[in-house]
Amino acid sequence: RDVERSRGLGDVYKRQGEFLVDRGRAEEAVPLLTRCIEVWTRHDGADSEALAAPLTSRGEGLLSLGRQDEAKADLQRARGLLAETASPDEKGRLLLLLARAFVQTDPARADAFIEDARALKITKPTLENELAAWVSNEP
Repeated sequence: RDVERSRGLGDVYKRQGEFLVDRGRAEEAVPLLTRCIEVWTRHDGADSEALAAPLTSRGEGLLSLGRQDEAKADLQRARGLLAETASPDEKGRLLLLLARAFVQTDPARADAFIEDARALKITKPTLENELAAWVSNEP
């Protein structure tokens, strides 16, 4: 029962962290998402597919804080954990974040992430718009 409660606490940390990332409050979000990752790792194991979502959100928060190296590590780990059954929007969001993380240090790799995202059938308008903006800024 305590294990179930701790897993549920991880859900709370995840929802709060994602809410704060979406509102540009990454400084507050990152510690909450870190707690979620810690709780879920203890509950589900370090290789759980469930960790992909909070790792992606924490990576996004770290990017907005200018912490590219930490963001890259989270986002690459999330990509390795992301289930094949994940939606095109989930995959596309992760690929766009990876492109943002690598654009300064490895533009060719960033472009490869964008090409992978373009091959998906993304339906979320904000992702479609971000992808279109990225593509229109290519030389």
